[in-house]
Amino acid sequence: MQETTRDIKSMTIEELAGVMKENGFPAFRAKQLYRWMHVSLVRSYGEMTNIPKVMAERLSKEYPLTTARMIDRQVSKLDENDRPAGLKAGRDAEVSLCYGG
Repeated sequence: MQETTRDIKSMTIEELAGVMKENGFPAFRAKQLYRWMHVSLVRSYGEMTNIPKVMAERLSKEYPLTTARMIDRQVSKLDENDRPAGLKAGRDAEVSLCYGG
């Protein structure tokens, strides 16, 4: 049975600091990662311009970033958009956007 890795985007800064320590990187990199993932909303480690390339490569192998993509679009009679989204990790999530007007 294959072991599943926890999604790095769901980790707290403290948990990210633990990942940094386990991989031999300074703890301050945890805050950088957190900002890139949750403020700048990057889609890949390659977009993180202030982290070392070796760190980006290692994290991308051990903790791939998940991104959502639209797999279908349905519009209801009430002009609400229901947009099921698929995540790269194979999980599905349904997203409903309601617009006022």
